[in-house]
Amino acid sequence: MLASLPSPDTLQALVASGAYADIAIDTVSLKLPWPLSNTSLHDGGTVAHDAEGVIQWESKRRLSLKNLGPSWSASISCRTRDDVLEVSGSPVKFLTGQNLHQPAGDLVWLLGSFLPLLQTLLEEHLDEKLGRTWVQDCLQRGRVTRIDLNRQFAHGSDRRAKNWLETALAAKHGIKFGSKIYPYRAYSDTSVRAGPKRRWHMAVYMKRPEMGVNSHMPRKDLAEALLNEAEGITRHELRTMSEGFSDEQRSILHWSRTHIEAHFAATWEHLYEPGVDVVAPGRSQRRVRRRKPIVLLDYDDAMERAHREFEQKFESPAQPGTIDIAWV
Repeated sequence: MLASLPSPDTLQALVASGAYADIAIDTVSLKLPWPLSNTSLHDGGTVAHDAEGVIQWESKRRLSLKNLGPSWSASISCRTRDDVLEVSGSPVKFLTGQNLHQPAGDLVWLLGSFLPLLQTLLEEHLDEKLGRTWVQDCLQRGRVTRIDLNRQFAHGSDRRAKNWLETALAAKHGIKFGSKIYPYRAYSDTSVRAGPKRRWHMAVYMKRPEMGVNSHMPRKDLAEALLNEAEGITRHELRTMSEGFSDEQRSILHWSRTHIEAHFAATWEHLYEPGVDVVAPGRSQRRVRRRKPIVLLDYDDAMERAHREFEQKFESPAQPGTIDIAWV
């Protein structure tokens, strides 16, 4: 048996006490055992068939499960494929309503608190039981297909944090492996990214503006304090996808604190800060495709939006999934 698994109350107490990690786990994507092989979990999808009605392919949309207790914005996406349950989201945010402060624990420790709540929500949604050993089976046999590890730095103000990002872009800071340099590229006005996207990349973003977008607002009663605390913070986030994993790293049991810190450090030691533009003279710099900018957070506007959308989530009934038909 796995011991010392935290409850949601324990996690919230750790957050309140400031016992959080220097390098923490944020979003994870998992493939977990699904014992209800005759029960499909999804939110509708698309089925394509020919003129004779023979199905050529089908795609199922993920079902979004929301935990309205600690946070109106926290959601976990789920979808089943035969005997596998695909899950993606931030366990800490789902349990505590925020992800500015993240408890120091390994992946088994964190999922030991998250999976019982997920099981309860799934059983309520399906009106079926997954079994008493399901959580233990998930921890032992589950596979990791994505893990985001992050580290935060305080710059004192949003203006200084933004100046750091602008300097990193102008000086071509990034990540260097051998002779290959992955410079930071602008993703928005307050975030930059570097690295090969399919396997891994490092993102650096200002935490306060990131918390102000609709899907990332913190728990309602924590919003004011957390937004103030996030002033001037940048977060370095290392996202690793399954293509960048070894066989051992695909196991939930692999991600102990030692391996979490070693995995982050393996990329961190290759951070590249030349201080000067490394583009050769006469060569034009690559054009950067920018998405819609995220402006620095207007606190009053963010709070008004948070309150409005919080009420809408309780007033609007959930819409069931639908099946779209595509002819091929």
